[in-house]
Amino acid sequence: MIRIICALLLAALLGTPAGAIESAFDWPMVASGRVLLELDGPLPGSPALLTGDPASTGRTDLDPLLAQIGAHLIRPVAPRHQPGWYTVSFSPEIPVEQAVAWLEESPGVIRAWPVPLYRQYALHHQPNDVLAPGQWHLAQIHGPEAWAICRGAETVQVGIIDGGVDYVHPDLADNVWINPSEDLNGNRLIELSDWDGVDNDGNGYVDDFWGWDWVDVPAGAVWPGEDPGPPDNDPSDFDGHGTHCAGDASAAADNSQGVASPGFHCQVMALRAGYLSNEPGSQGQGLIDLGCAISAVYYAMEAGAEVLSMSFGGPTPYPPFTNTLNAAHDAGLALAAAAGNDHSSQISYPAGSPHVIAVAATAPGDVLAGFSNFGSWITLCAPGEAIFSTIPNGGYGNMSGTSMATPVAAGAAALVKSLRPDWNSDQVGQWLAQTADNIDLQNPGYAGMLGGGRLNLARAVDLFVTVDSLWTANPAGGSRLDFGQDAHIFVRYHKYQGQAGNVTLTLSSPNPRVSFTQAVHAVGNLSGGQSGDNSGNPFVLQVEYGGADYEIVELEAHFTGDGFAFTQPLEVPVGRGRLLLIDADQGQTQNTCGYYQQALQELGWNCETWKRAERDALGAELSQYEAVIHFTGSAQNNLFAPSDWDDLDDYLDGGGNLIVSGQNVAQNLAATQPSVLNTMVRVEYLAPQAPIMEVNGIPGHAVTQGMHMVMTGPGGASNQTSMDVIGALPGAQPWFLYLPGAPDQLAAVRTRIGVGDLIFCAFGLESIADSTSTTTRRELLAAMLDAFGLVGVDPPPAASPPASPGLLSAYPNPFNARVRIAWRLPQAGPVTLAVYDLAGREVARHTRSWAPAGPGAWNWQPGPALGSGLYFIRLQAPGLTLQQKSLYLK
Repeated sequence: MIRIICALLLAALLGTPAGAIESAFDWPMVASGRVLLELDGPLPGSPALLTGDPASTGRTDLDPLLAQIGAHLIRPVAPRHQPGWYTVSFSPEIPVEQAVAWLEESPGVIRAWPVPLYRQYALHHQPNDVLAPGQWHLAQIHGPEAWAICRGAETVQVGIIDGGVDYVHPDLADNVWINPSEDLNGNRLIELSDWDGVDNDGNGYVDDFWGWDWVDVPAGAVWPGEDPGPPDNDPSDFDGHGTHCAGDASAAADNSQGVASPGFHCQVMALRAGYLSNEPGSQGQGLIDLGCAISAVYYAMEAGAEVLSMSFGGPTPYPPFTNTLNAAHDAGLALAAAAGNDHSSQISYPAGSPHVIAVAATAPGDVLAGFSNFGSWITLCAPGEAIFSTIPNGGYGNMSGTSMATPVAAGAAALVKSLRPDWNSDQVGQWLAQTADNIDLQNPGYAGMLGGGRLNLARAVDLFVTVDSLWTANPAGGSRLDFGQDAHIFVRYHKYQGQAGNVTLTLSSPNPRVSFTQAVHAVGNLSGGQSGDNSGNPFVLQVEYGGADYEIVELEAHFTGDGFAFTQPLEVPVGRGRLLLIDADQGQTQNTCGYYQQALQELGWNCETWKRAERDALGAELSQYEAVIHFTGSAQNNLFAPSDWDDLDDYLDGGGNLIVSGQNVAQNLAATQPSVLNTMVRVEYLAPQAPIMEVNGIPGHAVTQGMHMVMTGPGGASNQTSMDVIGALPGAQPWFLYLPGAPDQLAAVRTRIGVGDLIFCAFGLESIADSTSTTTRRELLAAMLDAFGLVGVDPPPAASPPASPGLLSAYPNPFNARVRIAWRLPQAGPVTLAVYDLAGREVARHTRSWAPAGPGAWNWQPGPALGSGLYFIRLQAPGLTLQQKSLYLK
């Protein structure tokens, strides 16, 4: 029963502005001018929409009451699932309490409900275009170990019920769900021919390509620039909360840009049910309309979503929404919701509802985040503080809150569902809690209030029999595999929990140049905790040469047994690269190596990588490489093993070319191996902190003159906190300095050692920002390798252009406030968008010095001086010139 606090409030509420109001119900805030009506059956004719002044249903028991409250719009909530449920929009001058009481006088009304507005649970927002100090949370949940077992599947969708999603974000687009029934040619590109104005799948939504937007509130209720409605097929995000959550769950991974995510290859479905409020009492707060959320849940169920992520909540359950979530659970969806940001044990809903995975938030060190709720009702915790992810318009930024922890857990649930699609929300939640890491010791006083502990993604996907290590042998000698020769593959496997009977392991490869002469191994029966290997019966394969001297070959390990089948991706290196990266970044809080790999790949270098922590010694194998780049990232201590510099010295004496890069290297060597620093590198350590976050070339220097690098900004790791200041001793040539007026405060030197060549950088190359006005990481590496005299590098591999490159859409079209211009590039490069009127005059221009291959977008908001009419939008990019028409209606 709905509890009305005080009937005397009714008179005081008369004249309350439309939007969010303080509630006299159990819910702190409800929508004004709107109720959810539960009737005894569908309206006559089952209309999709009723409008009027007043709106009329044809029911004599209901229409007089609707006229009494000034009802002007009636919309079904989920006609195929709840045929008697409708949202009714009425005069905002009528208090919601009065409207509810009047409507319940009709015998055909089972219940009239207010529409609660739940808060989004993002604690704070720090938008930042800089790829900030890494995604610490992915290492914390053992993401890399998990992705060696399972990387999800594009057939698994996570529904993001939020304020929208930037579905053309370059780091989301490849993982955004596209409605296959509306994408008429199935190419995952929404083209003009797809906009046919037809509900092709009969779900009640026309041209719902990316999901749907159910929001429909008065314009004054939303923040300026936010979309108040009416509902349409553009579930775009305005304030960034939903886009961040989408990236937290399943930003595209392995795409050489941006961020990664737990969901990896799983998709996200854009379900817009909220907005940024501009109402007194909730101004600047993200709100979720539970009437819209109900429709979103049923939409996701019909569309085949496997997981729902709900980063919102309130202190009181809403029975219509609870019933909807129960239906979703019964349909097999996993449901994740935020525990709340009040640092309280008070239950938040929907997190506290039956079948819902309640997610609390942790900070670095596995401590409960200072804002996070807790209690015996929590299912598990996930990282939620300073989570770095996607934000609108192709950007990246940090957010904190249980809002972030929830999609991280939802991404994990998606991986589990890709392995066990038969599991419902209870089973997924219990498994995530069971496989989590207990963190009670790190949180004294919270024992029993953190659920199963902090999410452990690696254990969560360890459901069957799993390969945990792989090693190789060349029958001709050694462990390195060569092209065109028999190679022996050995794997070690284990069973984490439970029993597995009659297990067989078969190896295959999607690479047509890989052939097997022995590919099957009988595992037999395994119990939880048991392991085995095929050391007595190796797999035997050959890899045909494909034009590159070194490549990572993909294999697939297929496990079958009583009642299960599971495929795990594996990778095997074959051949040898010309250039070696030595990754000595011990922290691994971010993919430091990726900054080097991407730049070298763009330069056409075929390189391989050694993880320093995984090798006993560098050894004489260094001599096989034309150049070696050793970097330390954010590491501060024990940067080199005692024998490392002996091996590097031997490499240089043999004519090797070495680049050493690291912000703490000089300071560390001065304390641990001063003779190496002074007599070999010929450098003296001067200070632990550079005076500025910039590096400059030496005036008059043949190579570095005019070079200027910024050590923080877009495209860099932004991990430089203590760049060393060094000086050149006799035998070392200054290469870079910090302040142009301080020639003795150096950032890098070049030293000849024997017949070898060393460039020693007291800063991390990974942190160099990408800009058209400064020297980039790629340009610096190219100059260094050129200085070594290394020529004849392999040409860069040709990019596979996306199908049908071009402008995807100008949406909405016609438009009146803003238009989103989306494109897909066949190759990376500069982009120029220009808008012209019918007379050919340019009225707007947007340029990007560099845009990645694939999707991108620009939101154009015409100025007040621009008149209504037809405009032409022209895109120019490398190998591409396209034009699109768009109609502007003021």
